[in-house]
Amino acid sequence: MQGGSTVNADFGNTTLNGGSGGISLQSNSGGTRTFGTLSITNGSGAAFANILGGGLTNVTGTTTITNPGGRGIEIGNTTAGNGVTFADVTITSPVV
Repeated sequence: MQGGSTVNADFGNTTLNGGSGGISLQSNSGGTRTFGTLSITNGSGAAFANILGGGLTNVTGTTTITNPGGRGIEIGNTTAGNGVTFADVTITSPVV
């Protein structure tokens, strides 16, 4: 979701396996994004990224991130009064 979105979106329980990145929310100007449980496995980039975020992003269930290629969670440049909340997070990476 990119490009100044102000949408309110409920993604429910979300599972992702593989790919370049997991969830990437960028340049949202407002609105609320909600996830239930979140499971992200084996991506090559950041598993969950919220960059230049306006509005709120809530993960109400358990977040499980396994073997991310980049950061497990990356949050940057959110505007005042906005942000990301997680209920419970587990990040597991292989030992290198």
